[in-house]
Amino acid sequence: MLVDSPIFAGKHYRKVDLGNRVTMHAIADSPELLALKPEDEAKLRAMVSEAIAAYGSRHFDHYELLVALTDRMGSIGLEHHRSSENQLEPKSFVDWDTLDWDRNVLAHELSHSWDGKFRRPAGLWTPDYREPMRDTLLWVYEGQDQFWGNVIAARSGLQKKETVLGAIAQQAGAYAEQPGRGWRSVEDTTYDPVFGARKAKPYATLARGEDYYNEGMLIWLEADQIIRQRSGGAKSIDDFAKAFFGIRDGDWGQVTYTFDDVVDTLGAIQPYDWRGFLETRINRPNQPAPLRGIEMGGYRLVWKDTPNPYTAGAMANDKSLSLTHSLGIGLDKDGKVTSTQWNGPAFNAGIVNGAKLVAVNGETYSADRLKAAIAAKRPVALIVQRGERMYPVEIDYRGGLRWPWLEKAGAGEGGLDRLLAPKTRPVN
Repeated sequence: MLVDSPIFAGKHYRKVDLGNRVTMHAIADSPELLALKPEDEAKLRAMVSEAIAAYGSRHFDHYELLVALTDRMGSIGLEHHRSSENQLEPKSFVDWDTLDWDRNVLAHELSHSWDGKFRRPAGLWTPDYREPMRDTLLWVYEGQDQFWGNVIAARSGLQKKETVLGAIAQQAGAYAEQPGRGWRSVEDTTYDPVFGARKAKPYATLARGEDYYNEGMLIWLEADQIIRQRSGGAKSIDDFAKAFFGIRDGDWGQVTYTFDDVVDTLGAIQPYDWRGFLETRINRPNQPAPLRGIEMGGYRLVWKDTPNPYTAGAMANDKSLSLTHSLGIGLDKDGKVTSTQWNGPAFNAGIVNGAKLVAVNGETYSADRLKAAIAAKRPVALIVQRGERMYPVEIDYRGGLRWPWLEKAGAGEGGLDRLLAPKTRPVN
């Protein structure tokens, strides 16, 4: 309990009662960064109310939401049973709309009080710190929390619905074109923290990483849509959350679960071959991209020549440029290559992580010049620096700029709209 109860401390501090025995403790680099408009504070309160409504219980006597508005301590999102550690961009409160993309961590880590701390996989429960935990069922532990982080953020207004749809689109687009899916299952990625230690991979799209987070999220989205359709709209994933994580209201001990427990609870909510559903999507590699839940929910993955709101916000914040789905690279603010899509146009032209783009079509590199060159749908001529060497590279790519979006597939409210709709209050 002591180890699971951290503190944040700082000269500039603000305490906010969010109701339901939840308190936010915010520290910041300067006092003006702690300003919070009443309507935005209301969204934080709604986040708590929506989480409790989804799970139908509270597994804490009090909960402390620790928030650091700073770029000096490194990024963090870390769950505890009765608190969470969260770092946001320094201006997240005062530039609320601009930094809409950055707040999902609050809902995600709050959700862990139910999923991961109260109920946790049997292999992740140990009596003390002498016995190592075993990474099993992380597609529930983190996949469900990634799912509920998005859902609760949209329901409460913590993030705009279009931002949440953009975040889902970004992940769906990544898996739609990820070569590593051919050999590595979602279950296998749950062991990545053990041997990968979150170190950078030369070709992450081939190696895969901790995809149990976001592919897990998309699998749970599909599960929700199956429940909705087969029950005629009478039931949803909310019923699973209450039955699985909401048991024993007020108990803040721990209750473990197994794969069979997940299958049995899903079956009690809505009869279906949940064992086959999960074993296929979790344990088998080379599966179709996890888009079915999006499509069942009344949306489709499409490609546009402008970034969706989530991707646009993240890129603007750190002045990066994601071209994964066009040239097949990601770049930092100085034109340094930070990621390379395996077997993409840049990869096939010999560009690797760490290389730096110096010129585009005979002119000094800038992000705008590179985007304009790609938009022209003609081969792109680059000067690339790798170490002390500079050399020309021509990339014969003519597909234009491409970023993933979710687009409505028909008129009226779909299952995904109903999933993201508020349960406790209207959202402006």
